[in-house]
Amino acid sequence: MRSRVLALSHCVMMSLCVSLSLSAIADAQLKLPVGWQESSPIDFALAIRSLREQDAINLLSVDENEAAVQRGKSLFLATDLSGATISYQTLEMLHWLTRFRLSPEEVARTRSTILARNDDWTGQPFEEVWAKCWMLYRLKVDAPPRIAELRRWVSAGGKPDQIPPMELQHDMVRQCFEELHLINGPFSVEWNGFVTASQSGAHVFSISPINVNSSNPDQPIKFAMTISVGGQKKLDSSPTEESSSGVAGGGAWTSSSSPVQLVAGRPVAFRVTATANVAEVPDSILHAIVSWSRDGGPQVVLPSSSLTLPTTGEPGLAATYSWQADGQPRVLKRVDANIDFAWVHSPIKLAVNTATASKLSDVMWATLTSPAYLQSLLDSQFKMHPFFKEPDDTSCGLSTERRKAFHELLLQTPQLLDTVSVKLAVDFYQAHRAGAPETALDVFGVWAQRHADLMCKFGDGSEFDADTRSQLAGMAMLTTLQLPHHAARLQNEYLQLPDGRCSLPVAYALASSYLGRQKLEEWTAFLDTRLSDSSLVGDTRVNWLIARAYAEEIRYMPQNLDLSWNTYRSTRALDGQVYLEQALKAAKSPATISRATLEIAARLVWGGQTQAAQDLLTKTSKSLPVEEQAKLSVAIAQVIRLTNLRSESALNQSLEAQKAYLSVLKQRRDLAAAKGDTATAQRYEELISKASQSSR
Repeated sequence: MRSRVLALSHCVMMSLCVSLSLSAIADAQLKLPVGWQESSPIDFALAIRSLREQDAINLLSVDENEAAVQRGKSLFLATDLSGATISYQTLEMLHWLTRFRLSPEEVARTRSTILARNDDWTGQPFEEVWAKCWMLYRLKVDAPPRIAELRRWVSAGGKPDQIPPMELQHDMVRQCFEELHLINGPFSVEWNGFVTASQSGAHVFSISPINVNSSNPDQPIKFAMTISVGGQKKLDSSPTEESSSGVAGGGAWTSSSSPVQLVAGRPVAFRVTATANVAEVPDSILHAIVSWSRDGGPQVVLPSSSLTLPTTGEPGLAATYSWQADGQPRVLKRVDANIDFAWVHSPIKLAVNTATASKLSDVMWATLTSPAYLQSLLDSQFKMHPFFKEPDDTSCGLSTERRKAFHELLLQTPQLLDTVSVKLAVDFYQAHRAGAPETALDVFGVWAQRHADLMCKFGDGSEFDADTRSQLAGMAMLTTLQLPHHAARLQNEYLQLPDGRCSLPVAYALASSYLGRQKLEEWTAFLDTRLSDSSLVGDTRVNWLIARAYAEEIRYMPQNLDLSWNTYRSTRALDGQVYLEQALKAAKSPATISRATLEIAARLVWGGQTQAAQDLLTKTSKSLPVEEQAKLSVAIAQVIRLTNLRSESALNQSLEAQKAYLSVLKQRRDLAAAKGDTATAQRYEELISKASQSSR
């Protein structure tokens, strides 16, 4: 469970639509049941839960969103949290709805009260304890207490078959039936045994080509792997200070050994080490996967059938995990079938016995990839596959073979990508590329082409469309720094659609990639060459112009990809306005005219030119058909709402400043009076009188 996943729906409930995409607002038509304002806490929570489970909560109207939040807050604060007056399932739903409206004091009181409860889980369904775990997570309680709660439920008689298959996407749930060690710092693993080839020949051993090393001060990572065969080290991949491309923190990374001659049926000593020097285990990054190929054939994960223990000759490898906890060294020895691990969910949950978790992973896979389940997603207008909602959790429960199989499933049924947000598309690529980087990039590329006309969002922050831009800058880092040929693949295979349009998600990612390599001029030259093509006209030309505008917007950003994702946000959104105006002139179809207009209007709003934005939207709307007029009408209403919020905020700031000024005057008056300086005290009294009158 991660905060970035929760962002999918909470922004809508709490931002008064300032950050909503215009298409989502235009389509908003769902409503809560009649009479929900007077319904019981249980019925109200059920109504909200139904929308959340459909991924449709963001399709409530702005006013109904706000009213629902206020109702949820009222019910939540009226509840006695120390007793079992209502179920955790109801309580968790009310808390989810109102969590961003609670004061720090209310949050702290809720956290301490829930932690203090000693619940009896005997006979309780899994949904109850899991709802409590979600509440603890949102209250920023670390993993150990949440895992302890699940273990208490198991001790009270909880069984694996009581867990809904949908919840098996969570690593914590799959592993709660066995004793767990948690690793959230530096660690190392050593695997020992014998490897036996089924056919004689030259074998090449490989590890993941993804270079996860980083010198980013916010998340420094030094990860190394070695492979020894027959007592001789055949591969040693350790980080260096600079990558071959000169990008700080990239580090040289060797992913394949020289050929090793193996004789069929003859066991050879085999040793692999992995060492992670990290301050904390990062999400979505660390993994250890060992593959091999014979005589130039395809790479496959080294199977357990080719591995045997050094003493008994039974299948597998003897694994020794070493780390520190509470300042003390810890060691766990167990048998691993092979080396195929995605440690992409922090902290790493290291089970003494992996049998139950493995069986539950099988259930998760069978259920969530079944034809019936996939068809239910396709039949729904809003629902998203759970593997996108919890990409870290699911990836660490899948083998490389299954990750590849899921990627292929998505590529065969690309409609499953249509409900995926920008953030989750990037998160999925990062977490699910372990062992399957090429198919993971294909999934992102297909997603990007199906979202080629990605709309910006109206916003009021210091950066324009910050979430979208920073996530796609993150995609630039994941490719350019960690797997450089993926940046080239994005440009060569997925930037241009078959109809000639530009995929904006790919263009935004590539712009950050070129900027971070101090080669933005090469990108702008590429776009200018594309725009000089006389055959690129009409709607097909529009996205290329929007991409060119974005290149102008980021021209003055820091040119170092390794700084942080959040660095790559536009603070000069109006710099590319000339290209957006060209895009509006080039647009031919009503939908594209509407979209180009919204791109300009959003930047005008961000720049404080709200009246100019309203004028543009109103003028353009008059020439468009009804369905497009509706979209622009929603945008106009949004601009008005944002204008009113700004005015209200400015007024509040003015009142606060006036109060502070009066407070200072009164302090000075009282100080003068205390000193017997009557004249000065009287002068301050006159200033106080004038200031008080002007504030009325």
